[in-house]
Amino acid sequence: MYTYRFEEYVLRMLIGSNEEEVAGRLGISAETVALIVENQAVARGRDTTAAEQCLGKLTPEQRAAVETHRVGWLVVSVPCPEAATAAAS
Repeated sequence: MYTYRFEEYVLRMLIGSNEEEVAGRLGISAETVALIVENQAVARGRDTTAAEQCLGKLTPEQRAAVETHRVGWLVVSVPCPEAATAAAS
């Protein structure tokens, strides 16, 4: 079992990388990285569709608070705000 802090670190390392590269750097399996991504409610992908999927999980109040979102070619996963709330409770 990994800590929430470690899982956040894994997500940050995914920016500009893929699951296999991150797994190799951390000495864990790519399946473990995929499981962390799944558990952190992260939308997979590098495009607007992934960002919109993540934003679609927000409540209307949360969506209203989001003014803009950008999609870059280096973004692998888009962390959803609900993941931090769910993990904290």
